[in-house]
Amino acid sequence: MKSIGRMNDAEQKKKIIFYGAYDRYNYGDNLMPIIFQFYIEKYHPLLLNDYKIEYCAIGNSDLSRYTCFKTTKIAHLLDSTPDDSLLIVIGGEVLCATNLTLLTHMQNTRFSHAIVKAGKYLLRRHLNVLTNKIYGTRWEFPYVPPKSAFKNRIKLAFNTVGGGISGLSVKNETDVKNRLKSADYISVRDKRTQQNLKSTINAALYPDSVFLISELVSSDFLNKEIKESIKNVKDKPYLCFQASPHKVGADETEVVEALIQIAKIRKEKVVLLPIGYASGHDDLQYLKKIEKRLDGEGLLLQKLNVWEIMYIIKNAKLFIGTSLHGIITAMAFNVPHFGLNPNIFKVNSFLQDWSIFPFNRSLRLEQIVSASSEDFSFYGQELQANSVKLGELVKENNSNIVKLCQ
Repeated sequence: MKSIGRMNDAEQKKKIIFYGAYDRYNYGDNLMPIIFQFYIEKYHPLLLNDYKIEYCAIGNSDLSRYTCFKTTKIAHLLDSTPDDSLLIVIGGEVLCATNLTLLTHMQNTRFSHAIVKAGKYLLRRHLNVLTNKIYGTRWEFPYVPPKSAFKNRIKLAFNTVGGGISGLSVKNETDVKNRLKSADYISVRDKRTQQNLKSTINAALYPDSVFLISELVSSDFLNKEIKESIKNVKDKPYLCFQASPHKVGADETEVVEALIQIAKIRKEKVVLLPIGYASGHDDLQYLKKIEKRLDGEGLLLQKLNVWEIMYIIKNAKLFIGTSLHGIITAMAFNVPHFGLNPNIFKVNSFLQDWSIFPFNRSLRLEQIVSASSEDFSFYGQELQANSVKLGELVKENNSNIVKLCQ
């Protein structure tokens, strides 16, 4: 993986710290900071003479087997981060995830996840205390860090984040608003989030930072990072299907029957692609069941690194899924795409804000079956033009953040 040596530069340098949910394996969460680093290396390489890039999360982690960077526990950086360093929160629905919610996503088995999730409702107060000691941060809502937690003076930016602050208690809402107001820059990825913050927080609206993959991740780079067996998948045309069981909005029988219909209509094989591996997402367990019921009509891919996931989506003829960053990857590479289930608001909202017709809203499964007979090659130029336009907006947003280092 390129530029990993930069992580060992001299300690006296100021730091650009990427902070997010990088201590668990979820494609989008892990990819966002990597693409921002690639952006810096291409457009602001001289910045690295004065700054060292570091990845941090709530906990220490090593996901290098998935070609992700190791993370440092943020608690270990509070006293050691030099003056004038820049902390960039790059993540998905970071507003306002709690320590306890994030702990449930860290459980390594479905059984342990279920135990913690049950306890979350039965013993919430006691679990909150325990969570803050063993996993969480010193502050609640860990991805909205208070500048005052750092010993030295830092700058703070939020890069195309999602979520909101509605539903918090008056005390917590006031606390979170004060932290956000202290930030030097905030951008959000959809109008839904912007409207949620609008009354008191000035947040710029930009598309997700991952859109730059079509410019920053070359075919040569991808080919070096993927297994030969993954390259062979594209020998025959395929549609790519991804889903979380908690978000699909249909039962297994409906999903299987729909995939068989779509594959027959389009004369394409079905590739089942898990993207969400963190507990609470459970793509892999769900898609195993779908593969079994497809009875040889579907190919399930497992244990893919971030570049292999990207490669599979890039080369698909159609992407269908519940994953926002699966959708974003398809959009970046001009792949026709359907968000599955209109009730997944973050996906539906993002599509409405940034995609093109007829892909600019999430659909129910039966609607996707009906739409799949269309010749999507007609939209190729529009998809490409939209990808270029969104990439330029991302560069504008990234530039706004990098200026904080000057």
